[in-house]
Amino acid sequence: MSAWTQFRFDLTTGMPSAWRVLRAHLSWRATLAVFCRFLWHSIWFRRPEGLALEQPGAQFTWRQLRPVLILERSLTLPSDADKARRRTILAEIVAETGAAFIASQVPIDPAQWSQLDDGQRRRLAEASLKRFGNAEARLQAVSPQRLSFDVHHCYFVELCSAMNRPELASLFCAADRRFFGGRDDVVLSRESTLAEGADHCAFRFRLPQGDDPP
Repeated sequence: MSAWTQFRFDLTTGMPSAWRVLRAHLSWRATLAVFCRFLWHSIWFRRPEGLALEQPGAQFTWRQLRPVLILERSLTLPSDADKARRRTILAEIVAETGAAFIASQVPIDPAQWSQLDDGQRRRLAEASLKRFGNAEARLQAVSPQRLSFDVHHCYFVELCSAMNRPELASLFCAADRRFFGGRDDVVLSRESTLAEGADHCAFRFRLPQGDDPP
């Protein structure tokens, strides 16, 4: 995804999604204040010193991570007791916008998937994985009812760890759960994640009507 495409997504999808979440938690005045602070901090926000972005994947991921850091700074609430509430709002926004991003990158048609032959399914899966520049993954298996792949390198985990903010990486994991949790035609099972300290993220997708062995 180019910088322009990312900007267009943020403008047409990301910001409206963030507005809806904020309004669900805050008043009109408070929501508008957050957006004003966000615009102000966007002007002065600078990348942390020493954060390496040589790899294209790191650059791609930084474009997604940067607005989250700015939003976190903009979510000033009346007292320290509201820190948990701020975390809840931030997590909700990341999950909503992340799910919308997934939908924009990989439209899923389970009916079409089940009708392809193994070669076509493998090519489609590999092409889809390449579209997500924030991670490096290896395809494990495909069948008419299943898709399995392992993410062995996540740039969200890498950059958040480099900033001494490892807890932020798990917010982006929630986008997958939000997107696939709202579907009844695809089931996602993910028993391990890099953000939780595992050596890979194990993505296992299944069509409910399928009876293939795992």
